[in-house]
Amino acid sequence: MKVERSERSRFGEALLLLPRALLKRKMRGGTRLLELFAGHASALQSYRTPVPGGSLYVDLRNASGHSQIAEPTSIGAEHRIIKRCVRPGDVAYDIGANIGIFTVWLSSLVGEQGRVIAFEPNPALLDGLQRTAGILGNVDLIAKGLAEKDGTFEFFVPDDDTMGSMQNWTREEGGKVATLQCEVTTIDKIVAAGRIPMPDIIKCDIEGGEFHCFAGAKETLGSDNAPIVLFEANINSTRGYGLGISAAMEFLAGLDGPCYTFFRVCEPDRLEAISSIDFLHGNILAVPKLRLDRLDRQAADGWT
Repeated sequence: MKVERSERSRFGEALLLLPRALLKRKMRGGTRLLELFAGHASALQSYRTPVPGGSLYVDLRNASGHSQIAEPTSIGAEHRIIKRCVRPGDVAYDIGANIGIFTVWLSSLVGEQGRVIAFEPNPALLDGLQRTAGILGNVDLIAKGLAEKDGTFEFFVPDDDTMGSMQNWTREEGGKVATLQCEVTTIDKIVAAGRIPMPDIIKCDIEGGEFHCFAGAKETLGSDNAPIVLFEANINSTRGYGLGISAAMEFLAGLDGPCYTFFRVCEPDRLEAISSIDFLHGNILAVPKLRLDRLDRQAADGWT
């Protein structure tokens, strides 16, 4: 009996080493093989992996976490820019949390006195996010999408679920698309109801839905204490909504109170001041006048 338990223990340990071994070596068919293993091994359906700022749980039946396992400590320009903007004790919103990579990063930066509110409507990701929130201790998960009005909407999720959106814009670029139903609310409604505190910083990556999310947050984003906003601009996903790539930026620019300044985020952690969008895909940092002091002086002055 002891031998059997020991053998099971060794097998379990080997199983937990398998994902990184397959993915780091970039074995042909490794991703598909790992998905098959995960379909029969519960340990791989709630797999804890390190990420910048801590760790998170992923379901390896879903390929969205595989790249993170292959490069668990990879830090990009978004990580670095967020770090420059966030202060301990802040309230941060992670809109479009997906598996929680930036949820964990924001959690580590706001610290024990801060809060992270993670929004994710994809039900396939919620178990992992809930477990991740449980180990972080300063994260609240809201399993809803965000737009300009309440309701239940179709949510289109390709095999690459990082491209999930309330518009079917991918043309199967990210694989076969599944259609789900998701609940949607507005930031202004849940802030006004006292369910969540006002944000100091928002990270928003919802595959073309940024404009509609901001439209449902007009009071929050236009307030005297407006947050810093980091958001994605993608010509393909915004076209899926019948919008131009500049729609979200123009909405923020039209708010009188905050007087947002806009920067394009460039690698490795450079900010390029912009007044319009002349690129097809990138991340934009919008900083209200009263929070420009969070950036170093060079960046605030439009250093490139």
